[in-house]
Amino acid sequence: MLTLLVVIFVVAYAAIALEHSIGVNKTASALIAAGSGAYAAPLRMLANEAYLRLAERLGPERVGLVTGEERVNERAPVVACTVEMLSPARRGVVVLDEVHWAADPERGSAWTRLLLAGDYR
Repeated sequence: MLTLLVVIFVVAYAAIALEHSIGVNKTASALIAAGSGAYAAPLRMLANEAYLRLAERLGPERVGLVTGEERVNERAPVVACTVEMLSPARRGVVVLDEVHWAADPERGSAWTRLLLAGDYR
């Protein structure tokens, strides 16, 4: 098992947890405890995995899925999504999965957009 540093920034009414492949269960604990926010992944497959695991823990009525191809209960208090589909206006705990993609020349702007939109306290 890989142990990596998880950094948490407090954002207006929210926290963004930056994580690097240490699993939905470990990093989503702050999201589950808060009961609102989003788990943003770089791939639809990872967003689907997070959706299923979060729905198991919180109940399917409290969890949504938003990707470029799917929209399930998108107004739920907790949403699993691809990074590009996460609105910077969403409040709650935001978990950014695979944050090292911020350095990617083609897709890194999606992570940067979310990080710059935060109202840090």
